[in-house]
Amino acid sequence: MKKFLMTLALSATAFAAFAAQPTTDDARSLVEQQAKTVFTNLNANQARYQSDPAAFSALIRNEVLPYMDFELMSQVVLGRHWREANAQQKTDFTAAFRDLLVRVYSRGWTNYAGTPVEEAVKVLSATPVDKYQRTDTRIQVRDKNGKQAIVVFSLRFKNGQWKIYDVSFENVSILSSYRNSFDSEINQGGLDKLIAKIKTMKGDEKL
Repeated sequence: MKKFLMTLALSATAFAAFAAQPTTDDARSLVEQQAKTVFTNLNANQARYQSDPAAFSALIRNEVLPYMDFELMSQVVLGRHWREANAQQKTDFTAAFRDLLVRVYSRGWTNYAGTPVEEAVKVLSATPVDKYQRTDTRIQVRDKNGKQAIVVFSLRFKNGQWKIYDVSFENVSILSSYRNSFDSEINQGGLDKLIAKIKTMKGDEKL
């Protein structure tokens, strides 16, 4: 369930609209509308994705990833290690982390295929835009078995566009979870070793 919710989080950014000034309504609207678009896509292409998982990965790569703030995500997940990294390491880590998320987000969606769109997602609230031009949008999602979960999308307005930089599931931040494990890996073997390991991760590892 968690992995598909991350897929949903990424997919919500594909509706990211350009605007002169950031507003909570814009951020909330893009999350709600694109979340519904994702469920519609899943329902329409369920058989295809079951027989060809690569098609779902391609959807994420082509339609979703361009709207993610991966540089900010990489900075957050590495913390002090980002500041200590050289330019090549930053580039390599960002690419490896992006590819890992594609693998993670390409799993776990089957519980949501077949869920009526009007029942699958409900926007609950959105926080005011802060001085750093950030806001959180809180939604409730429900799978085909009726199980519900709360997902919070953290967005930042940059260069006239809202982009998602973190997602929390039942109060657990995905970036914070990765940050803890990555910090331990770097302290033990260094950043280059972590990058190499990330490239081999299948995406089904527990956070």
